[in-house]
Amino acid sequence: MQNKGLDHQLNFEDLPSLSSLVDETFETAESKNSDEPILKDGRLNTSFLLKNARILLAAKDFELAKSIFNKLIEAGEALGASYAGLGVCFQTDGDVDASIESYREAIIYEPSFTSLIALTDLYCRKSDFKLAIKALLRANHLPKIRKSESFRIHQSLANCYLRIDQFNHAEIHFKHAFDLNSKDDNLNVCLGCFALMKENLPLATVHFQEASRANPNNSKAITGSGYVKYLGSDFDSALEYFSRALEINITNSSALFYLIKTAYKLKAFANVIELTEKFIRNNPVNSSILYALAGMYHHTKQDPQAVELCSQILGLNPEHEAAKNLRQICVTK
Repeated sequence: MQNKGLDHQLNFEDLPSLSSLVDETFETAESKNSDEPILKDGRLNTSFLLKNARILLAAKDFELAKSIFNKLIEAGEALGASYAGLGVCFQTDGDVDASIESYREAIIYEPSFTSLIALTDLYCRKSDFKLAIKALLRANHLPKIRKSESFRIHQSLANCYLRIDQFNHAEIHFKHAFDLNSKDDNLNVCLGCFALMKENLPLATVHFQEASRANPNNSKAITGSGYVKYLGSDFDSALEYFSRALEINITNSSALFYLIKTAYKLKAFANVIELTEKFIRNNPVNSSILYALAGMYHHTKQDPQAVELCSQILGLNPEHEAAKNLRQICVTK
């Protein structure tokens, strides 16, 4: 397993969900006292159609929803909401480029926080952090943004600047976010990891502990506390933290990585084997994780299981020399 480092980046899973994006996009639609799609003057009933589009989106009928949005766009009605609606549809379909184009059109007509944040998310998925920063800076200058929205913008800006190694800018926006909400658990995790990058272990400890106080089930905060213990060579405590982080969130790959590293240092494998097996059952895995587990089987005198895993690894990668060697050792013992 390569040293992947502690994942300190915001993964944008905390950004507004698609459902909330839909609600906020259409909540300002013009109200008409009619339940017909066409008004008496021959114009489309924008409010009625957007309401129906929202229902279709909730029912995951994206093709019909698209047809409504396209009709509205052809008629020149509710362009901001309609392009944003198309963005939601394409985003759900996994068509990132089409979704980006739709949101870009939406913010021409109606630059909203939700559309700009959705656009940011898509740029980050494509690792285009400079364009994500431009979208966030534009969102930061929207009139009448809420305190919670400003907080999200600054936190996201800080993480985007980290991605392109502009640490001074990241620190500025982390400070702005902290001033707005110093108790947020995800922000404190980011600040803890940022302190680790600056090799300030006491400050990192403070932020990880604050994150855990705010949310005892924040697996990343517990992983961060474990990593501080690991760096301080308190491996017994580190093992406990990493184990607890995985018990809360079995998809936490950073916790698994350091759990295995710590287990090999301590030669303490029992609970680690169980957690690694559970991780493999619940996540896509690579040969490195399988090999680490095979090694733990060997160390705990479970050579048949080690041989089976090594054969599985060689099925994935016939040139895996370490797996070949370990299988040979287990077979000839």
